[in-house]
Amino acid sequence: MFPRFSLRHLRDVFPAREFERGRRYFEEGRVSALDVVDSHDDSVSVKGQVRGSGGRSYSQEIDIEWENGDTLDLFSSCTCPVGFDCRHVVAVCLMARRYLADGGGAAEDHAAADDRLRRWLSRLAGTGERPGAAERLMFVLLPRDDGGGLGIELRVVRPRKSDGSLGRGRVVRLETLIRRDQPPPYLNADDDELLRLLAALCPEVWNFRPDLRGRLGHLVLERLVATGRCTLERIDGPSLRWAESRPLTLSWRESGDGRLRLDVATTPPALVLTTEPPLFVDLDEARVGPVACGGLSTAQLDELKSAPTVLVGDAAGLARLLVNEFPELPLPVPPGAQADRVERHRLVPRLVLAGGAEDDPAAHELRLHFDYGGHTVPALPEAPQSLVAGSAGALRVHRDLEAEAAAVARLTGAGFRAARPRRLPADAVRLVSDADDLIDSAGLWSALLADVVPELRREGWRVDRDSGFRMQFASGDWHGAIRPAAAGNDWFALRFDLDVDGVRVPLLPLLAPLLARGFDQPLPPRVSLPVDRDGGSSDHRYVDLPTERLEPFLKTLRDLYDRLPERAGDTLTLSRFDAAAVARLEAAGTRIEAPRPVLDLAARLADFGGIEPVEPPEGLAAELRGYQRHGLDWLQFLRRYDLGGILADDMGLGKTLQTLAHLLLEKQAGRLDRPALIVAPTSLMSNWRREAARFAPALSVLVLHGPGRQVDFPRIPEHDLVLTTYPLLPRDQAALRAHGYHSVILDEAQTVKNPRAKAAAVVRALDAAHRLCLTGTPMENHLGELWTQFDFLMPGFLGDEESFRQHWRKPIEEAADEGAREALARRLAPFLLRRRKQDVLSELPPKTEILRTVALGERQASLYESVRLAMEDRVREAIAANGLAKSHLTILDALLKLRQICCDPRLVDLEAARTVRGSAKLELLMQMLPELLEEGRRVL
Repeated sequence: MFPRFSLRHLRDVFPAREFERGRRYFEEGRVSALDVVDSHDDSVSVKGQVRGSGGRSYSQEIDIEWENGDTLDLFSSCTCPVGFDCRHVVAVCLMARRYLADGGGAAEDHAAADDRLRRWLSRLAGTGERPGAAERLMFVLLPRDDGGGLGIELRVVRPRKSDGSLGRGRVVRLETLIRRDQPPPYLNADDDELLRLLAALCPEVWNFRPDLRGRLGHLVLERLVATGRCTLERIDGPSLRWAESRPLTLSWRESGDGRLRLDVATTPPALVLTTEPPLFVDLDEARVGPVACGGLSTAQLDELKSAPTVLVGDAAGLARLLVNEFPELPLPVPPGAQADRVERHRLVPRLVLAGGAEDDPAAHELRLHFDYGGHTVPALPEAPQSLVAGSAGALRVHRDLEAEAAAVARLTGAGFRAARPRRLPADAVRLVSDADDLIDSAGLWSALLADVVPELRREGWRVDRDSGFRMQFASGDWHGAIRPAAAGNDWFALRFDLDVDGVRVPLLPLLAPLLARGFDQPLPPRVSLPVDRDGGSSDHRYVDLPTERLEPFLKTLRDLYDRLPERAGDTLTLSRFDAAAVARLEAAGTRIEAPRPVLDLAARLADFGGIEPVEPPEGLAAELRGYQRHGLDWLQFLRRYDLGGILADDMGLGKTLQTLAHLLLEKQAGRLDRPALIVAPTSLMSNWRREAARFAPALSVLVLHGPGRQVDFPRIPEHDLVLTTYPLLPRDQAALRAHGYHSVILDEAQTVKNPRAKAAAVVRALDAAHRLCLTGTPMENHLGELWTQFDFLMPGFLGDEESFRQHWRKPIEEAADEGAREALARRLAPFLLRRRKQDVLSELPPKTEILRTVALGERQASLYESVRLAMEDRVREAIAANGLAKSHLTILDALLKLRQICCDPRLVDLEAARTVRGSAKLELLMQMLPELLEEGRRVL
């Protein structure tokens, strides 16, 4: 049995440092192999293998003997440099003890586990800052003897038990903390990272003299303040805290040795550190914060701090050097130059409109100078006084910094932002347009020249232009012209011209960037477009367009085209179906020259003024309700102007009746010179035939359905109404395309959802004077189906499928863009008529019955017929045997089975019915349910 011994026995055998390191190796799982060579009651021999800190493996051989019940003798060897009794041996002993202990050893294992948990919880608690912690690391900032910066002293302190105040503690070296094997308990994770930053700031950690400079110095100081354990000069001093920015002050200070020294400080006084960006440290108030250097870089600040001393007697000579040879330097006047005059004058802002070497608008800028009594002071860096050269030598000018800031604010309020000076000190403040693109930037320049500059001159500003400033602005107006296009009767060429000083310039290429902004991007307050009087584009001539007229104009163009092609040229192609847009353009103030038929159609489509009431046809065996008469008027309007449309009334509002009334009226007017082709789902064939016979018996009807329909193909021209189904279109396309039609009408048009389906291709290819879609599905919920239907009705009206998806579907369906939804509804309004039941409730009867005839499928019909014949024989036999009066149950059973088969064969408990899966009624119901649910109907 393995001898029992506790952790205390192992601690007694090994040095404390090695034991702790070995236990850490054991807990980290570094023991990779363990082999028990020999085991007795009082001894054990093991071999082990441990992975060291550098990744190398070491082998161990260990003999443990237990003597006199209380003494542990251990003999070990290891291939590591230590050779024996090392941390690797400790780790193997602990592993052997875990796996080879007896019951008492297992109890010891629980104690060891408790010990590990206790040490882990102690480490966890030590990572936080809690009152009463045993020790903590403090960072003490000490001013250097040379006054040039701050040093950092690391101290470990312990709070006093009496009052919690900190004792003086002990100084600890950075080298000791960085090169440790195990972190001391007073270090947390943040301290460890901060110490590594300090090591980077002072690579020679053995000679720890960090200098808080540059970007790293700024970061270190930020982290030191964040600990809350950074004090100034002494442990019990106040913790360093952040403060507001302080301005940089430069002054010459006379020392006792007859020399002047340049004092670099802040107001209020504080030590300035050359970090990046610069920071100040107030030694009296324990505050740290940014320094407002007025544009001076850290490198320049560093040079200022290392300025040589100047003899007091050379002060006047230094002043003359500064004024005559180095006027750009922001140095103050030495105290010895007090003979120089001090002048006070009112600020006169001087603004220069400047241009660059190129015609690029981005090169145009504003340069703001500050003039005091004819003396121009450097704008940057800011200083209460500036040294300038006067006629009688150097003089100091008192500056009004608030007035200078107000002058800059006037220009930033006009849309310009201060730009980085090209060099420091800078004689002027540079400001450039804050706009993101050329058009917005031109609008800011136009507003500045037209509105802001006159105000500034009235306020006493001097405003000049230099020779490089070439921006010119003029007002302009535009008009449009529509001409027939080569594409055919349904298309026109649309052109817009801009009048600039009597010269016409194509407008469309200039508007492309504005159209590309999309529906939700507002126009800038002033729109200025780059234009050349010769018809090209330029970067220095602009025309101002009134936003109140341009906005509805662009909105209409966006509705039509989304964005112009990259090579749009001078003209666009306009469908006559979009004639309503012409009326909207004219209403927005754009003069349009167009053929009279186009203008007439535009006016009628714009407000539906062209929908004139018509009398229902004679012989219509129904009284049309008010909304149905309006539907008839709308259908006649579409026919009169050769337009297509979608009649999208709710189910039950009489789309079939309105269509039959329209076709009957066409026949009585002599316009139904060719048949009207109705394409509908198979389940609606009998409904159309029945409704036509009931309401419009004067219309001759031909149903192309069933296996013998081919014999009727030659009779198509002899009829007014031809009925066929969607599944038959691909099979019968040759016969159907052999004839022309007055109208092609798609009932339940949403059936053709896929524009690439064969049925969709067939109906698009048919020769028809008029086209109509009937559907009860809300079109606003199915934009893909909407495009397919309009591609049949009016090809090209909504562009190709991909452009429709990008321009309309993505903004509406994915981004819920209400602007796009309203624009699409506005464009479709003349060609889409939809009434819901709640809109016409007052015109509806209390109850409306709609009869839908359903044709059974082949297998379901075969089952029905076989059961009918069997039940007929059974009923006859029952009547013959029992008489009619006693055969009621048999008759009812037969009728029930037949009704069940018609409803769904799965309802019938017959072996033959189990093989029939399809149900015509169920399939029709599943087709109708989505439409009914989308309309918000209750279904029983």
